Amino acid sequence: MADKDSKVRQMDNQTNSYVEGLSRSQTFLLPKTIGEYVESDNPVRFIDAYVNTLDMEKLGFTHSTPQDLGRPSYNPKDLCKLYLYGGLNHIRSSRKLERECKTNLEAMWLLKGLAPDFKTVADFRKDNPSAIGALFKDFVAFLKDLSLYGARQVTVDGTKLRAVNSNDKAFTQRALAKRIKVMEKSVKHYLEELDAADVQETSDEQHANSESGEEAKAFEVDKLASLLEKKQRSEEILDKMEKSGQKEVALTDPDCRQMMNHGRVESCYNMQAAVDSKII
Repeated sequence: MADKDSKVRQMDNQTNSYVEGLSRSQTFLLPKTIGEYVESDNPVRFIDAYVNTLDMEKLGFTHSTPQDLGRPSYNPKDLCKLYLYGGLNHIRSSRKLERECKTNLEAMWLLKGLAPDFKTVADFRKDNPSAIGALFKDFVAFLKDLSLYGARQVTVDGTKLRAVNSNDKAFTQRALAKRIKVMEKSVKHYLEELDAADVQETSDEQHANSESGEEAKAFEVDKLASLLEKKQRSEEILDKMEKSGQKEVALTDPDCRQMMNHGRVESCYNMQAAVDSKII
């Protein structure tokens, strides 16, 4: 009997040996601050300190000066902090960044509880492309001043990422000129078909099937009109390319380029990463 009681007590001790958390309904006399959840060496503290030193108006960010009238806008420094935080943690989606502001303690600390919606984040990127480029240059100069990299030996590697642009909407000047010539031949073919249809309409046999003949002719006319419209649009694009000296154009994603990728030509980006040899 004693051995049985001993085994029961041993099982009870094992059951209570887990590390227990706090009750979610428990209140605290001195609640923790959100800053206690962010370690002193956490990278978000570096992002916060760096962005606070920036002159946002000099870099060219929109809404750098608060307006007296209208609804207050978000401080571009806060949105810049969120943008850099997303880059550091490989978070590109505006919707995911919005969610981070509501669920991630680091992001909550960084933005002091602000939670801009995804459209605000997306518009910040869209409206400040030049300013973000200037920010990257300033950041590199900032790191050099702190001697955080050697700037003597840099290893560069790259990869190709397929763009959201079909090959049917990406042209070089040569390819576009060739496309226009093909269209011109097709236009000539359709005109010949319509002339032949007009000749046949004068025959007695065609009069017997005039209704079906009219339908066929209307179909050919619609195809011709569509082809002429595409040809005119292509000629306008080619004219702009020749005037600007642009050798290549992508209609859906203007920044991508045609390049070899996995053995075939595709619309891609050539993404590159550089690593400095200095070890901090």
